[in-house]
Amino acid sequence: MLQPSPQLETTAARVQRQLHQDIVSGRIPPGTRLVRRALAGTFGVSLSTIAEALSRLDSEGLVDHEPLLGSRVRPFSVETLREEQVLREALECQAARLCADSATRLEIEGLREMADQLDPHISLAQAEDHEGMELHLRFHLRLAELGRVPALTKEIYRLWHRRLMFLNWLSAAALPVPPRWHLRLVDAIATRDPQAASAAMREHVRYGSEHQREAMRARFSPPPPDYSPTLIPASS
Repeated sequence: MLQPSPQLETTAARVQRQLHQDIVSGRIPPGTRLVRRALAGTFGVSLSTIAEALSRLDSEGLVDHEPLLGSRVRPFSVETLREEQVLREALECQAARLCADSATRLEIEGLREMADQLDPHISLAQAEDHEGMELHLRFHLRLAELGRVPALTKEIYRLWHRRLMFLNWLSAAALPVPPRWHLRLVDAIATRDPQAASAAMREHVRYGSEHQREAMRARFSPPPPDYSPTLIPASS
């Protein structure tokens, strides 16, 4: 998903993009209250512009808005993590089925090239490997796009940004994965058997789920602060 050119962005879109980056990167942790007046002062914009930016983040699933309580970064718990894992399995298994059925040979080869670039990062299982996380996001979104159902791709896009937010906030290395972890997915898709592709994706999604829940339980997480303007660097 390409970001719009900064020259063409509205002010609200610029604010939303900066907050999106800070939330997904973990700079603003889950549960943090987003104080509108503080945000307006930081960005030098009106409260209505901040309201529009927060509404966009709400639609992306990164921010929750509660009447009378305001907005906060979507919080995570062991239970919400389990729910996200169930949702991910449902969406991505369907995406794999559709991809196996509709992607062309050249598109599958392109996906294979992406997997070949991604797997060395995944095998190292390093915390805060931001390049690896970006490659991971692009691979799964491309797989979804090849299913040719835009609404499904949009939901997977939303889900993956929440997933990256969680992983960056947790700052924990992933469980080491078997060799050719994403290439195995592509191999299954290349069989043109939707059932085999779905089964491969199910194994892929479920691997490490309990590891993540244990890391979540073990993490000490004090109550998040109200949003501080110093958490956001000056926008370029």
